[in-house]
Amino acid sequence: AGQGARLKFDLDLALSYDAYLRESSLNGLRQDLRGFGTVTLLENSLFLDVSGFAGQSPSVARGQTSAIDRRVGGNQTGGESQFYSYSFSPYWRAGLGSWGTGELRYRFNQVFSKSNNSTSTTSASNIGLLSDTTVHQFSGFVQSGENFNRFRWRSSADVTRSESAGSSGSSGSREFKRQSLDFQPSYVINRWLTLLGTIGYEKIDSSGFSQELSGVFWNAGFRLTPSERTSFELTYGDRYNGHNWSSSFSTMLDAGTTMSFSYRETVETQALQALNNFGFLQRDATTGQLIDRRTGLPFNGRDPNFDQNDQTFLNKAFVLAISLPRERNTYLVSAQHTIRDSQISSVTPGSGRSDKSIGLTASWSHQLTPVLTSIATANYTNTTTDSGGSSARGKSTTLRGDISLRYEMNPSLSATAGLAHVKRDVSGPQFFSNEFTGAYSENVVFLTLRKTF
Repeated sequence: AGQGARLKFDLDLALSYDAYLRESSLNGLRQDLRGFGTVTLLENSLFLDVSGFAGQSPSVARGQTSAIDRRVGGNQTGGESQFYSYSFSPYWRAGLGSWGTGELRYRFNQVFSKSNNSTSTTSASNIGLLSDTTVHQFSGFVQSGENFNRFRWRSSADVTRSESAGSSGSSGSREFKRQSLDFQPSYVINRWLTLLGTIGYEKIDSSGFSQELSGVFWNAGFRLTPSERTSFELTYGDRYNGHNWSSSFSTMLDAGTTMSFSYRETVETQALQALNNFGFLQRDATTGQLIDRRTGLPFNGRDPNFDQNDQTFLNKAFVLAISLPRERNTYLVSAQHTIRDSQISSVTPGSGRSDKSIGLTASWSHQLTPVLTSIATANYTNTTTDSGGSSARGKSTTLRGDISLRYEMNPSLSATAGLAHVKRDVSGPQFFSNEFTGAYSENVVFLTLRKTF
C-alpha cells in the first residue's frame, strides 16, 4: 500500500513456484495478484483508476479442487486454471456549483484464463476455459446538488460492448452490447424515510439470450435510515422482461459489530462481472488482506462456484456478511445464494441450463499474544446444475476447513503455518468431458511468509 500527492494504491503480489513429483506438466511459476489504485492526473478533475487480479480459479465448477491456493490439474483433468482480469478507467469529474456534479468515464477491461497444464493451450478443445474477452464501457452521470433539499435526482447513461475471441468449446466469437439511459428521482420525506424511483430504457444485444430483453424499465421503493449507522433499501420494478427486485441493508453496532446483506438481479457475462467486482475491492484493517467488502472474505476475481464460460446469464445473487469483534476474538460469518440462468426465460427445471450455488463460510481468529494469532475457517458449498429436468441435474458438494497460527515477526513480516482439508462429492451426469465425478479429498500442511511494504 502507498499514498502520495497524486497516487494512492493497494497491492498484494505473490510469486510462487509449484513442483510436482508425479505430475510434471503442472510445474511452473504462478503469479497471484490483487490490487487497485487511483492516479490524479489533473487536480480535482481528471483521474485514472487501475485494478488487477490474477489467481487460481476452477475451470469447471464440478472439477477437482485443492484445500489451499495451488496449481491443480488444468481443464483436461477438471481442475483449475490461472484467471486474469485487469481494468483501466480514466474519468472526468466536474462541479456545477450548488446545482450538482457530473462525471464522464471510460473503462477498458480484459479477462482471460490459462490452463495449468503446460502441454495445453487455449483452444476449442479446452472446454471450461474463459475465452480472451475485451470490454469497452462509456458511462456518465449528472446528479443534483445542495440546492435540491427534498427532491433529488440523478441521470445516467451507459454504453457497453464486450467481445470474446471464441466461445468456450467453439471457434466462434461472442458479443454482448448494452445501451442504457435512466433517470432516478428521490424524495426525502423526513430524516429516516426517502422514496426512490427509476425510469429508463435499455437496448441489449447478445447471442446468449433466448428472448428479447430491450425496452423500458422502471422500479419504485424506499430507503430507511433510522440512524447514521443503519440503512435499508428495497425496490421493485420491471426489467429484463419480468419482475425485478433489489434490496440492501447495512448496520454498525457497538463494539464494531457490522452486518450487511444485498440482493440484486442483473444480466451479465463473466467479463462484465469481473469488471464490476473491482468496485468492491478494499483493504481489511485487521488482517491486511485485500478483501471483497460484500463478504469480508479474500477478494476473488470471479465466482469460483460456476463454470468458466462466455455465456450471458441472468444473475440473482443474495450475499450476507456478519462481523463480530470481541476483545481478542473476531468472528466472521458469510453466506451466499446465487442463481444463474443462461436462457433468461425462467429459472425452472426444463427451461435450459440453470446453475444454483449456496455457500456458508465461518471463521474465528483469536489473539493468543500480541504477536501470535490462531485462525480457524470452515466453508460449505452446494452447487447444482440443471440442463433440462431432473434426469440432467448435476450436483457438487464441497467442505473445506483449515486451522493456522500467524506469527508477526516484525511490523512488516509475518509467518503462517497450518493444516487444510477439502472434500468434494460430485454426482449426476457430466455436462463437460473434463468434469470430475465421484469423491475427492485432500489434506495439506502449509507454511507461508508475508512481507508488506
